[in-house]
Amino acid sequence: MATKLLTLVIEDADGDQSSVSIHVSSEGVEDEDSLLETYLTPFWDAIRPLVNGVLVNAMVNLSYDLSVFTNNTPTAISDVQEKALFSFVPCNRSARAVRFSLPTVKESIFTNLGAGKEVDMTNADVQTFILMMTQSTDELGINTTDSHGNDLCSVEKGIALWKG
Repeated sequence: MATKLLTLVIEDADGDQSSVSIHVSSEGVEDEDSLLETYLTPFWDAIRPLVNGVLVNAMVNLSYDLSVFTNNTPTAISDVQEKALFSFVPCNRSARAVRFSLPTVKESIFTNLGAGKEVDMTNADVQTFILMMTQSTDELGINTTDSHGNDLCSVEKGIALWKG
């Protein structure tokens, strides 16, 4: 059975935001609007008395059994703290760049045979990823956007980001 992740974004008086995520069963709920109507009010009514912040956004994410998909087998050296940080530019250049952090990256996607600090933009796998993020609309009928709905048109840069 598919579950959905209901995420509530709560903002404090300084404008800082934090999110609370709740997995919910989506059985009998046909679309995101119905799910928000069904679950948002009861959950917010239960959370609201406990917090001083204001609810500024609510989102729904799908969750499915991925056992039927082609997937990777994690290698012994994979580490979620080893990331590549991509900065995508919205078509509306007045909007801020969108940062996308990709965990467990292969060192081979970086310059200098993996020893560099920048993503090798000539790498075929990197180019495929960038095309998916910036031009997916034409072929797949889906759109990658920033949080304001501006389409993503290009990648500004990609860098190594090691946490830990």
